[in-house]
Amino acid sequence: MAPLFTARIQLLLLQAMGFLIGLIGQAARAFGGPKFGSMTTPPVTEPLLLLSGVQLAKLIRQRKVKCIDVVQAYINRIVEVNPLINGIVKYRFEAAKKEAHAVDKKLAEKQEDDATLEKKWPFLGVPLTVKEAFQLQGTVLCIFFL
Repeated sequence: MAPLFTARIQLLLLQAMGFLIGLIGQAARAFGGPKFGSMTTPPVTEPLLLLSGVQLAKLIRQRKVKCIDVVQAYINRIVEVNPLINGIVKYRFEAAKKEAHAVDKKLAEKQEDDATLEKKWPFLGVPLTVKEAFQLQGTVLCIFFL
């Protein structure tokens, strides 16, 4: 009978905790609580930002859009929303633009067809971010061990 008694006590404790958390939430709202609505990010207005990585890569390979334009669109969005979300620790915009120009130059030379480019570099020219837990030249490396 002891395990059943323990389970009932645990259930009662969980219910009591839920009740208390609910009260705390109601009190926070009553006293004005955090204004999460004021921290919403503005809507995306740049159509390039709404495309998937696969779609962007295809457009870049087909030379329908320049890599530098894609990178600049992402830079503009980062500058717009990063103060609100604090998602990027270190900006490397100049390096990204330099790399984008190199991709555009490589594509302009037309040394390889689209199929070869897709096979060798499926995401050529598509911007990405790298978590600071991974080492990347010129960035901060943060590793935590427990």
